[in-house]
Amino acid sequence: LGLYALAEVGCAIAPSYWFMFACRCLVGIGEASFVSLAAPFIDDYAPPARKTLWLATFYLCVPFGVAFGIFCGGAIAPLLGWRSVFGINAAFVLPIAAFCFTSPPVRMRGVSDDENLSASMQRARGNETIFAKFLRDCKELMKFDVYVTTVLGYAVYTAVIGVYAVWGPKAGYAIFKDRLHSSTNADMVLGGVTVLSGIFGTLIGGVVVDKFGSTMTNALRIPSAAALIGFVCLELAFRCSSFHMFIFFLVIGQMFAFVLQAPINAVVLWSVRPGLRPLACSMTTVTIHLLGDVPTPPLFGHFLEMNGAPTPERWRHVCASFTFLFILSSAILALSSHRAKNAPDHRRVGSAHGDESDDSRDDVGDSLLPT
Repeated sequence: LGLYALAEVGCAIAPSYWFMFACRCLVGIGEASFVSLAAPFIDDYAPPARKTLWLATFYLCVPFGVAFGIFCGGAIAPLLGWRSVFGINAAFVLPIAAFCFTSPPVRMRGVSDDENLSASMQRARGNETIFAKFLRDCKELMKFDVYVTTVLGYAVYTAVIGVYAVWGPKAGYAIFKDRLHSSTNADMVLGGVTVLSGIFGTLIGGVVVDKFGSTMTNALRIPSAAALIGFVCLELAFRCSSFHMFIFFLVIGQMFAFVLQAPINAVVLWSVRPGLRPLACSMTTVTIHLLGDVPTPPLFGHFLEMNGAPTPERWRHVCASFTFLFILSSAILALSSHRAKNAPDHRRVGSAHGDESDDSRDDVGDSLLPT
């Protein structure tokens, strides 16, 4: 988080594009390292019957952060300049980073499994380089079929979310310029829509999975169905000529889209052994960016401008076309759900509903990681 704040300051004072590009890369390091520890920590300490809801509360930061960034960027940049937005963000993060630096170590279950290994195995692993350990753990991670297919489905889903995050307000303004009047209004209105739908959708995902039983199968079936419903509603949104109907279907579609957040990240934690959870979270973040929301916005721009200056109808067509990826995401998650039926759940299971027994806390504290 300290590196994240420093990178945000770099963005605020960037003298060139490539300097800012480098700072944005550093921002990603701060994000990945924090998320890879936060989710397993929540999984350890959340009440057994509320694990997905607790994760949903944490992952509210994703839709809220994206939409709030659009909203604040549109409001603050015209008044104080675009650089000030990055500086303000850094100012908010610094106290949190300071709190982490001064806090005691965080206890996490199963992060260090060396105590269960033989003395010879411990010595062999002790002589490994960091890179060799990383490759060994990544190789083991790829053996968990449910994890691999779930992350692939998540990446396809994120590909659509990335397009909406970058191009959504611009698309709304291009299609309904007579109602939104300015790009700033489009940022604020559509950013607000994403905040509301993201908050409700993410919370609904957590509540529904906990209600029907926090199993990996349920945590994959529900997102698969939600992705299909989200696809239908978002397709209808970009075919509406009425601005009010566009907003209505956009809210419903995005709400169902964000239902996926908490259940999928819960499966990431439950489908691998406890010691691999931080790496699983980290590699999930890398994968969804690499295959999802990094390549699709430039591709969207390419297809949008293939035939010259885009018209409102062209905006509608390209937005609707990229939304079809939700169908592929739904199919992959359904396949992952089928595989999860016979896959081991790497929590300590205390009941048929997947709840943890009280002694699942016995492993917490076997290893320490500094915040």
